[in-house]
Amino acid sequence: MKNIFKLKFKKITFLDLFIFLALLSLFIFLFIRLFRKSEFLDIVLKIYQDEWFIEKLKPGIKEKNIMGQTMAELINIKTYPTSDQKKWAHLRIKLKAVYTPGDNSYTYKNKKILIGNNLEFYMNNLLIDGTVLKINDKKNKNQFKIYAKGQIIDINPAFPNTEGVSEYLANSIKEHEIMKDSLGSPVIEIKKKEVFDAKMVTVDQYGNTKISVNPLRKDVYLDLIIYADKIGQYYYLFGDENFPIIIGNGIPFTTKNNWVFFTITNIEKIENNK
Repeated sequence: MKNIFKLKFKKITFLDLFIFLALLSLFIFLFIRLFRKSEFLDIVLKIYQDEWFIEKLKPGIKEKNIMGQTMAELINIKTYPTSDQKKWAHLRIKLKAVYTPGDNSYTYKNKKILIGNNLEFYMNNLLIDGTVLKINDKKNKNQFKIYAKGQIIDINPAFPNTEGVSEYLANSIKEHEIMKDSLGSPVIEIKKKEVFDAKMVTVDQYGNTKISVNPLRKDVYLDLIIYADKIGQYYYLFGDENFPIIIGNGIPFTTKNNWVFFTITNIEKIENNK
């Protein structure tokens, strides 16, 4: 038996080994070419950072590989206010991902690109670490159209007993104005706006409570269409758990000239956005 094994082993020449390795390399090359390919994707990455960090993020900064090839590029940035010194920011990033047809998945730096997954990028000497909110290659089947009513509320000690806002702010909101997300899709549309002199509570000299108006402040009522993602039993603006669509909650509305919060006062109808 040992002699037979030695005889077969001696028959394997250097040429045989070279051909075997060449065929194996060809097979691996064809496998990569036929079954895995590179594609560009646009994603929205959510980060929560200090304002100084956000200011260093500029459209056009890139992450490159060791060959100097661009692997990811920051396309645009949208920021939203919070109650502390930090800000939420949604970053639209165009990246070069690897697509595998076998499991219909995309990976970046050997990590799967999935909504809810964290990805890291190194751009302009910055470590950008965030959560994937959206991937533009697929239609979101969990997006719903919500018909709601809202109000711009401002609790200001200088104007007690009223929730009205300044007239210039009331005038800055326009009917049919649309806020879009980082991928350019509409997320909030103002269908109708009504403005009245702000109601305020007063007490006369006899202690009687009355409702009067303050002509210096305005009550702004809005009919809204909100495009929200359903996660579990609830709906969220941008698919972001920081912006639930529930009565009494404030949601941001940002356009080129506005940056305000609408308080949701009623939810009238919800339908699937197919």
